[in-house]
Amino acid sequence: YQRRVHGTVLNRIIEASFLYFPTMSSSEAGGTLEIEIHPLVVISIADHYTLGKKQAGSSAAIGLLFGQQDGRTVKVTETIEVACKQGSNGLPEVSQSALEIDIKLFAATYPTNECLGWYTIGDKILPFHHDIHKMMTKYNERPLLCLLDAESTDSELPITVYEQKGATDFVKTNFVVSSDEAERITLVHCAKAATATETTDSQVVDQLSVLHKAVFTLRDRLSVISQLLHDIQAGKVKVDNSILREIKALVHRLPTMQSSEFRSDLLSEYNDALLVTYLSTITKSTRLMSDVSDKYQIAYQTNRRSRMGPYGPHF
Repeated sequence: YQRRVHGTVLNRIIEASFLYFPTMSSSEAGGTLEIEIHPLVVISIADHYTLGKKQAGSSAAIGLLFGQQDGRTVKVTETIEVACKQGSNGLPEVSQSALEIDIKLFAATYPTNECLGWYTIGDKILPFHHDIHKMMTKYNERPLLCLLDAESTDSELPITVYEQKGATDFVKTNFVVSSDEAERITLVHCAKAATATETTDSQVVDQLSVLHKAVFTLRDRLSVISQLLHDIQAGKVKVDNSILREIKALVHRLPTMQSSEFRSDLLSEYNDALLVTYLSTITKSTRLMSDVSDKYQIAYQTNRRSRMGPYGPHF
């Protein structure tokens, strides 16, 4: 069960990390901040839940989010686990003194980071979340709340981020999974460890399968954009200039694919790939021929010795 939860989270993070797409449309998001969450943050939350479920049998997992905030841009880069115990009402409780100690120790180690909010497990806001969130306002004026839905079976990343609106209200906010090359390599290795029971003939299969999933997810999302443009042209959907400007900016980020240099590079890469495939096929054929030859020699020599007596061959 823990492997399923962790593996699902890893697959969604890998796809989001390679594609760098928002997790919800602008119409669904009501927050005002531009939030970037690094993939290792989500993995840490999933690990916290997995270990607690496996070792203590508890599905409660509470921790702090750390990172940097510059104006409206928030980057969540680190997490730490917070010790909690079950209260008399059966709900998790957090010690204020233990929380302050954890924050002071983290601040001493990483002075450039600040407490941005906290995380827990669930699919919706519960009443006891307000009590913990009120405690977090001591360390951040408007702390974030990150919920991981461990029971989710959707194809999207099971993470929801909330901003505080007013004194007691929460509103969902848009966010993106931001990662660099080193983090993507780490994600691929973690995914291999999570799916260690699935054996393959080559390590290249594992690497290409991740890229395959990312490309197909990109194709699906581009088809949504294409369908939106067709509906706007047909008058089925009302024109939204802000969305059209975002699509135009996205298209302008793509390099032109009609140049002679691109075609030359593509053909060169294609020929190199075919050459490697042919060499691999020849190597496998040579190995099979060598195996057949060795088996034939063993069978022939055994049959020949059985027909030879002490004074020569006998009939």
